[in-house]
Amino acid sequence: MSNRYYLINRPDVQPSGFIDKEIWYPSKTIPGTQRWAHGWAEYAQPLSFEMIWKFDLFPASEDIVNAYWDWRDENEK
Repeated sequence: MSNRYYLINRPDVQPSGFIDKEIWYPSKTIPGTQRWAHGWAEYAQPLSFEMIWKFDLFPASEDIVNAYWDWRDENEK
């Protein structure tokens, strides 16, 4: 199963190693949210929370989103 991350602040900027990606011009809302994104990138393995934060990504998985928000709060990001 792949791991999808939305590009929320910077189009076409994501960590290397993605297995698929889609860039949107203009940006679109992320399905099921009120957030906008410039596209997405998918990875074979989950990215670390540090990488998600560093590259301004938004995880597609709600479980990962909640864990990521907890990590951000704990690390004052």
